[in-house]
This record gives sequence, structure tokens and C-alpha cells, in this order.
Amino acid sequence: MSSSKFVRKVKALVKVTCYAGFISGGLLYYRNDEKFFRQILMPLSRVAMSPESAHKFGIFLCKWNLIPKNDYEDLPVLSSTICGIKLNNIVGLAAGYDKDGEAIKSLHKLGFGFIELGTIMPEEEYGENAKKSTLQLVEDEAILSSYDNNSSKGHSFLVPKMRTLRRREEYKEIIGFNIGKNKKSNYVNDISLNVKVFSPVANYLVINIDSESLSENLYDDLKKKENLRTVLIEVNKARKLFDEEKQRPIFLKLSPDLTNNELKDIVDVTKEKNCAVHGFIISNSKLDYNFNLQSKYHDIQNGRLSGKPLREKSTKMIEEVYKLTSGKAAIIGVGGILSGRDAYEKVLAGASALQIYTGFILYGPPIVNKIKRELSELLINDGYKNVSEAVGKNVKLQQKRFNWIPFLR
Repeated sequence: MSSSKFVRKVKALVKVTCYAGFISGGLLYYRNDEKFFRQILMPLSRVAMSPESAHKFGIFLCKWNLIPKNDYEDLPVLSSTICGIKLNNIVGLAAGYDKDGEAIKSLHKLGFGFIELGTIMPEEEYGENAKKSTLQLVEDEAILSSYDNNSSKGHSFLVPKMRTLRRREEYKEIIGFNIGKNKKSNYVNDISLNVKVFSPVANYLVINIDSESLSENLYDDLKKKENLRTVLIEVNKARKLFDEEKQRPIFLKLSPDLTNNELKDIVDVTKEKNCAVHGFIISNSKLDYNFNLQSKYHDIQNGRLSGKPLREKSTKMIEEVYKLTSGKAAIIGVGGILSGRDAYEKVLAGASALQIYTGFILYGPPIVNKIKRELSELLINDGYKNVSEAVGKNVKLQQKRFNWIPFLR
């Protein structure tokens, strides 16, 4: 055989192999194959793209409905009602992934019981360090984000989109709004404005008192009882401007860096009549990430850590808040949920619903059904007919008398 014929045959073989690989990969993507995503596609994406580009590409795929097929049917054991909101399953997507509501429908189709947008600011604003704002710490199953990566397209982008989605298309799936402030704005004014603007289209609202949009001084101020009291009084005033059916549940998102005394102070304020909230989201990403991480993160010296290293801290904090509220406040647990077992631990500690973030970014869409499937099996094996029966079962409550105002789950 001549060398030219040999080269042609090799080229033909390479083409056939590439085509076959492309087709088989496409089929595995379409089937939402867990091993394909975890072992091949997601590692390849980390090599081919920066975390920022990968995130934009993921939003693009969702925006145009180029997503894997999802045949998984939620079992009744995972259905629940939290603050009057009926969930087909309790596994939601945390704020930070779809900040501006560009991929809502596709994300719900991937199996999430609810989606949280944001952090949302009134005016369009972009972080100062957008080009290098995120690192995926694969060895630690964690993500490190820069302080300066917070951005929002503002009300002018999101409000018309949500009005169309809710009114014209009559979209009924559960959507939460994590609301914040612009960097140079007044905190109370921006939060109150967000409550007024999004109450007609939201299922619940989240006040993030640990947001990247806050200066260090303002964050420290909001941990003080008198300042948090001022914010919550104004939030409740804004909320009560609406008819009862549009008075949305209010959640506080808390930092895992809070001390026990700070945490108790915050909960104490929310027990006051004019400062009441419906529940808490526990917890946000962590500022202090001295966890002896295996991964290198020298590109980002100042940032926030999410993922597996926070799992234990978050679960303990959920348990503490469950005790402080005698189990009467709704808790959405988030932080290091990478398996059904992780989710189950948070439920037993007091979480009525859950959110994931890092696992979705590191391992792709299949992790949603994986967590739901494993959590369902654990609940059923332990004899629970519904997840609500398991909430707080590992927590021993002290018999205390206090007036938890004024909302019921």
C-alpha cells in the first residue's frame, strides 16, 4: 500500500471516529447521562473554557432550550408546602446562577422544584472583576468567587420579562427573587423598591444581608439589631401595600460567618411584630475559607467560598436557627449539597426546602435528579411518607415560651 493511500485511510478513520464520538456524545447529553457529564463533559468544559465563559455558555443553552431531556418523575415523598408555596419537589436552584431570569423555563425543566433569581438590583450594574471572578476548586468540590463579581441588568431588563412570563404566558412555576442594592445607593430605599416592584410576580422574596453588593461597613451594620430592625420595618411596610394574596413571603439569607450571638440577635429581631420574616436561607457563601483546601486559588485572594467545605457549618447553623425559632420558621438549606445524603442531613437538621449551586456548576444537570432520587430513597427507607415529616427530626427542641410573630409556614 502506498503512503498516500495509507494517509487517506487514516484520515477517513479519524473522521469516522470523530463523527461517531460526536453522535454518541450528543445522545448521552440528550439523555442527561450522569457518568457522561461527570467524567467527560464537565471536565472537558473546564479545560476548554474559563468558569465565566462556561457559565455564559450554560445560560445560552438554557435560554434556547438546548438542554438534556428530563424523564424523571418526582415522587410524592418530595412534595411539600412552605410558606403557602406548593412545591413538586423541595430541591431548588440557589441565587447566583440565573441572576437576570434568562433561563427560567429550561432550569425548571431540568427538574428543579423552584428557581431563585438574583441578586437583583434596581439599576444595571456590573462587577469590577468580571473577567477573572470565579475559580472551580474541583479537588475540594468548591467554588471561589471574587467579591467584585456581583452584577445585575436591573429592573429595566427583568421587570418587562417577568410581566410577560407571568401575565401573557401565565407561567405558574415557583420563582424567588433575591433582592439587593446598587453599590452607591441607600440600602433601605433599594430593598423597599425591590419589594414593591417584584411582589406582583414573585412567589417569595429574599433579603440578602450578606450580599457582595454590600460594603464591609454596611454588612457589619446590618448585623446590629437596630439597623436590621429599621430595614425589616420598611420591608414589611412595603409588603403590606399589596392585597393579602400578593404579600409575598420574606426570607433572610444569612452568612455562615455569623457568631452565635449575632445569629441570636438577628433571630430575636425577626420575632418582633413589625420586623417579622417568614423564614431563613442558610447559608450564603463563606468569607473566611481557611479550610486547608487542596486546590490552588492564588488568582483570587479575596472572595467567597461555596460547596463541600461549607456543608457541615451550614447544617449546624440550620439546626441552631431551628432551635432558636422552636421549629416555627421555614428554613431553606443550602451549602455543600452534592448528594441525597447531604440533602437528608439538612432536612433532619430543620430545613423544609433545599437549594444547590456548586454541585450544579461542577457536575451539570444530572445532579438534580441524582439528589432527588437518593433523597427519596433515604426518606422511604426510614419510613417517611413525606419529606415534611422528617424536618428537624434530629433536633431536640427546648420547651420555651415566646411569641413567634406572626406567620405560619
